[in-house]
Amino acid sequence: MQKYDRLRSSNRLYGSIPSNISGLIHFVTTLDLSSNIFSGEIPPAFANCSFSNRLKLDNNRLTGSIPLVLTFLDRMKSFSVSNNLLSGPIPPFNATLTAENFAHNPGLCGKPLDPCQSTSGGPKTGIIAGAAVGGVTVAAIGVAIGMFFYYRRMAATRKKDDDPDGNKWAKSLKGEKCVSVFEKEVSKMKLNDLMKATNSFNKIIPSDPEEQGL
Repeated sequence: MQKYDRLRSSNRLYGSIPSNISGLIHFVTTLDLSSNIFSGEIPPAFANCSFSNRLKLDNNRLTGSIPLVLTFLDRMKSFSVSNNLLSGPIPPFNATLTAENFAHNPGLCGKPLDPCQSTSGGPKTGIIAGAAVGGVTVAAIGVAIGMFFYYRRMAATRKKDDDPDGNKWAKSLKGEKCVSVFEKEVSKMKLNDLMKATNSFNKIIPSDPEEQGL
């Protein structure tokens, strides 16, 4: 099987790079497609070119993102996609690459370029998270208020049950309790004391004649 050491650049080729390119140049070690008019996305099939150590795709019109699977090329020493229309984060290549290898792509970000900014989904995610936290807070406040009034009502109910007439002291003066108290006190009086108090149960005759009606 034929082995390609290098494919030249600057041929004014255009169109998209074949998606099955690894089947066409499986044993290539250096592939230079720079300074052409290639468009479309970078084929992930490049990752099947396991012998590749240099891949130059700069100065084209390539779009989309850099496939993450290209980082599986453990022999890769040089990779260049500058001056294209690529976007998205730069995958973590094992090779030592500089900002020049990725320069002049309007949407590329990450090392060795500037850090990626939050996408349009970021603020939405923040809004959703904030709304969720706010909803939980409002619910917690509502539960706290509800519990406050519940326990307050329960305390009022218990107080009413304990003292329905609002005067506990009056209970000791009502009904049989009062009678029992007096009966208990009278039962303690001795007969001698009762005889003395009533003059042996006789009517007391006044000593003063006027009091006797005389």
